[in-house]
Amino acid sequence: MSEQEPGPGSGAKTREQKQKRAWLGTAARVGQIAGHSIFFLVMGVVTLVAVVLGIGGIVSAQEPQLWGTFTQTSQECMKAVPESRCSNFGNWVSDDGSTTLTDVRLDGTVNEGGTARTSYRPGGFNNDEDNNIVHVEWTSSGFIWFPWILVILSVGSCLYYAKKWKRRTRPTGKIGRHAAQS
Repeated sequence: MSEQEPGPGSGAKTREQKQKRAWLGTAARVGQIAGHSIFFLVMGVVTLVAVVLGIGGIVSAQEPQLWGTFTQTSQECMKAVPESRCSNFGNWVSDDGSTTLTDVRLDGTVNEGGTARTSYRPGGFNNDEDNNIVHVEWTSSGFIWFPWILVILSVGSCLYYAKKWKRRTRPTGKIGRHAAQS
């Protein structure tokens, strides 16, 4: 028997290899579809939550916002993470002195003197009173713009990956190396 002629049983081996390749291709495709589906499901939930928070923020924008001074009294740091993340706690007094908060958390950082110019919104959706927090100047309106940035990023990533994962070539009926020579 020459080297070019297939021996007995070689056809079965080739058939087994083809079946195994087909099965692995099918399993990989099912895994790919499942992964893509999970991605779009998670991004859909993120988008939905961000829209709800964004609408709540817009509705809450009409609520009164009090400005005042935060004075740090303590700091709690999470040492479990490689870089320590710290939260500042302290007292807050409104500019007119009518409202005082104790042991409130600061959304931001204090200056060298341990104080910061901050805002407090006692009413509305996701309000500061329920969350026991005051905000530095640049984050005081974050409840309005941050959810919409999140919506843009999540929808944008869905559109990007939908286009990227779309089948790039349409079937031409040609097989293997002949498909590229059309």
